[in-house]
Formats: sequence, C-alpha cells, structure tokens
Amino acid sequence: MDTPDFIALLDASGSELLAQADPQLALRLVDDERLVWGNRDADDVIVERLPEGDKADVLQWLKDQAEDLVATYYRAHPLSRNGFNRQVEALFGLFGAEAFAAPSGALPPFSLFVDGGTVVAEPATSARHRYGAFLEMNRQHGDVAPQVLNWLRSGEAYNQYLGMNVCRYNC
Repeated sequence: MDTPDFIALLDASGSELLAQADPQLALRLVDDERLVWGNRDADDVIVERLPEGDKADVLQWLKDQAEDLVATYYRAHPLSRNGFNRQVEALFGLFGAEAFAAPSGALPPFSLFVDGGTVVAEPATSARHRYGAFLEMNRQHGDVAPQVLNWLRSGEAYNQYLGMNVCRYNC
C-alpha cells in the first residue's frame, strides 16, 4: 500500500471507521488493504493513538499525515503475504508471469522489489534487478506461467522477499 492507496482507503471507509473509534484501541492495517480497530499490541498497528477532535478533523489529520504514517509503517513492517501476493499478481497481469522467471544461472526480464509498501517490477536495465526476487527454474517443463503462479501462491516468492529483507525487519 502506498500513500495514494491509504488516502483512497480513508476516503472510502474513513467516516464509517471513525464512527466506531475507541480511544482504547489502535488503528490497524490488515493485509495491507483494510483499516480496523484493534489491540495496540497487534503487529499491524499503523496509528497507535488518534488525536482528539471531531471526526472530520481526525480524518483530515490522517490524510495530512498519510505519507509519514505509511513510510513509518513500512520501515518496520514487511508486507503481509496476502498484500504481497495481491500486488505481484497485478504485476503478472501487466507483464506476464513468465517475465519473472529464468533458467538457473540466467536473469529474467523483471524481478520483484518492494519499495515501502509497494511491489515493483524491476527491469533488467536496472542496477538492482539482479538482487530482486524471481523464480529460478532448474529445468523448464511445459508452460512457465503456471510454475510462476505456483511459486507465488505456495509462499515461496513471499519467503524469498522476507529472506532478502530479514535484517531490515528483524535486526
């Protein structure tokens, strides 16, 4: 989720969400796609405490702070598996799943990187392309797209992303 997505989410559900606001609860970002109230100890808290004021002022504060809230959240939180998979499948729709796979020892046309809360398709012309996530196939058998989709849906792609960022979130 990026800042425009967060603001769109607030526009779509902010008034209803704030009508249910409880000062004892924190605002959580669940699966990188929806906001709910929950325990302050939850892993996905994006706003621990809202400022006091009427609901319109609080909603405007959230929108004004959106860039900082999203950036701060993703500095310390990896994408959820559902959020990662949803964004990667959208990239597969744009470029084709095959564009993210290569035979062992070769590089694909694109690799996956996460910038903040957004998965991006890094092209082969990029200096960081070789460090991105992609399916390295020991041998190609049949159509590549189903193999790439299996790599994603099995959690292997997500685990590769986490492994590449383990120090970022756990050190």
